[in-house]
Amino acid sequence: MDEKMMDLSCARFTEELASKAPVPGGGGAAAMTGSTAAALGCMAANLTIGKKKFLAFEEDHRRIISECDALRLRFLELMDEDAAAFGPLAKAYAMDKNDPSYAETMRTVTIEAAKAPLGMMDCACRLIALLVELEGKCSRLLISDVGCAAVSARAALEAASLNVFVNTRTLPDDPEACAMADKAQAMLEKYVPCAQAVADKISETLKGNKTEGKKMMIGCCAPAEKVKQVAADGYDYIELPGFQLAAMSEAEIDALAAELAAAGLPALRLNSYCSGSPAICGPAFDAAAAKEYAERLSRYAHKLGIKTLGVGAPAARRLPEGFDRTLARSQCEEFLRVTCAAAAPYGIDVLLEALQPGCCNFVNDTAEAFDIAEKLALPNLFLVLDLYHMKNNGESWNDVPRYISLTRHAHISTTLEGNSRGLYGAGSEEECRDAFAALKAAGYTGTVSIEPDPSALTPEATAECLALMRSCV
Repeated sequence: MDEKMMDLSCARFTEELASKAPVPGGGGAAAMTGSTAAALGCMAANLTIGKKKFLAFEEDHRRIISECDALRLRFLELMDEDAAAFGPLAKAYAMDKNDPSYAETMRTVTIEAAKAPLGMMDCACRLIALLVELEGKCSRLLISDVGCAAVSARAALEAASLNVFVNTRTLPDDPEACAMADKAQAMLEKYVPCAQAVADKISETLKGNKTEGKKMMIGCCAPAEKVKQVAADGYDYIELPGFQLAAMSEAEIDALAAELAAAGLPALRLNSYCSGSPAICGPAFDAAAAKEYAERLSRYAHKLGIKTLGVGAPAARRLPEGFDRTLARSQCEEFLRVTCAAAAPYGIDVLLEALQPGCCNFVNDTAEAFDIAEKLALPNLFLVLDLYHMKNNGESWNDVPRYISLTRHAHISTTLEGNSRGLYGAGSEEECRDAFAALKAAGYTGTVSIEPDPSALTPEATAECLALMRSCV
């Protein structure tokens, strides 16, 4: 074909694709899919830019438009590069295998044939990263287009990978071919879940608009050792401690995922983000350490199906006397930025939690937590509303409606001696009813976890608590 494929009409391209001609083939189809995905990303950003609600993201929109458009064109260039590499490969396959130059010629043209689809994969990964960002920064009228772009970008990534592997598999002992195959596999492992998380999140949003009549899901905050007990009690999900997961190996996380699946118990939420490190603020604050921890924990959480990371972590936000509060606020905001950035590719939200002064001395009021989340305006930053901490901090549950717009999860428990937390049971029925009444009065229909001290998690007590909570929903 004398014409460039990128210059063909859609009708002519698909006609050529359907013909007996060797090109375009799978590589060309992958590139075209990637190009249309990038165009959709451009469109969503173009139609959002300038809208009042999204003015804070205008610079981001301009960057996304520029980068998506560059990717759109690069995919088309790679389509022609892929086609150009087929001719020499076909000629090499026709060579006499006894020709002294056969082996080296085959190696050269095979490596060359794998380069264009590997380039398509790189473009698809860059595009997926942009779509992860765009999902939270575009008009809600356009999220279906972002979702279509994510699905298409994933398709382009996976389709292009097949065109890499079909070439590299013929050179199993060649270092360059093996390096290309390893790079392709690494891109699949990192970015396929990212694209799927965007698509899933948008799908859930589009299908989940109706909340009338929806019942709250009730979970239990408990360590991994309690999976079977929590499942046997009949809780809707378990909320696992972040610090425990962070200390596990990949193999231990995989084993825990298998145990959860066998028990039929989702792990939708995560609490106890860290013990004392990484610091959220204070003298020990280290943004690089916070980033590394968040990336590992987000990866683990994704494997377990966890949708939110709750950031309470009192030991990580205890300030020494006299520490600059303005600096602490700045450090906390940076902590949340890097944590949200690490969680976003997996479709995971980060939930800031206000804690009573008996636990720490920074972000004690729900109003302050709300203010931080509202001003940062990160697309995956919200609140976990803890009624126990509100009560012990002297805050009224009548104020719950003020914070409900950013609330994505709630914690409840009884108040025991000191800062201890307990399970609802005989004698605390009214307290349980009041907690659920406060949430329902605010129109909240999301997840609610009982968060007691671990020592309170006896089988009889957790089962009794669940029965009481169910009666209040």
